[in-house]
Amino acid sequence: MGMYDTLKVKKQLPLPEEVKSLDIKWTEIEYQTKSFDNTLSEYTISEDGKLREIIIEREYIPYTEEEKKAKKIKSWPLFKDVIEKSKEEKELNHHGVVRFYCYERFDEDNDFFIDYDAYFTYGKLDKIEIAEFKKFEVERDRLDNLFAEHKKFKNRAKRFVAKYTGWNWFWGKVARVLLLIISCIEKIRVFIYRFLLV
Repeated sequence: MGMYDTLKVKKQLPLPEEVKSLDIKWTEIEYQTKSFDNTLSEYTISEDGKLREIIIEREYIPYTEEEKKAKKIKSWPLFKDVIEKSKEEKELNHHGVVRFYCYERFDEDNDFFIDYDAYFTYGKLDKIEIAEFKKFEVERDRLDNLFAEHKKFKNRAKRFVAKYTGWNWFWGKVARVLLLIISCIEKIRVFIYRFLLV
């Protein structure tokens, strides 16, 4: 799937008849878009049709060397805390099409995917159109069964590894003891050969 940016639309969107009755707060949905730099940036289309980028200045607080040693932190998480210092909206002078989309639940058996095209003329919204709408059946029971089967398999695999890891540990110990006994017998043989037989 790769990286993307998010977009919130405060303006009324055209909706297919099938989804108009659904209890969805369309202005709160975070749509995904790949029309910009795909850096997980945030954008909005305001009620007055302006395209804005939300610019957030953050301060990243790293772990001290003592904390790294005490918690044995190697690579993750990189920072102890991230503080949001400021947040502002920058109006963009975008000229072209912005495609954005979302995937939502329709009912117990169906989901839907909706794709929009927003046309901008030098930063001002001209129109928003539905580019694609698909409603499709989702076999939630089948997915639940797949997840349950995966969990069962995972537990079975854990038991198998635990069983044979323990078994291998036991035989590893037996092999080390036998090697120690063989080493002692070899030393006795060498001693007898050098000092008693010669």
